[in-house]
Amino acid sequence: AREVKHLLYLARAVTPGRYVVPPAQVESMYRPEWQASSDTPELLQVRKR
Repeated sequence: AREVKHLLYLARAVTPGRYVVPPAQVESMYRPEWQASSDTPELLQVRKR
């Protein structure tokens, strides 16, 4: 059975521009066959203040 977990991280972008955020990847230290990755988020745009 698959179980869905939600993770959140906070990042601070200080340089204006357009960025591609890489997908999140996780794996177990002791069970390398346990691994997962997320979809790639949409493009992130940081505007000048």
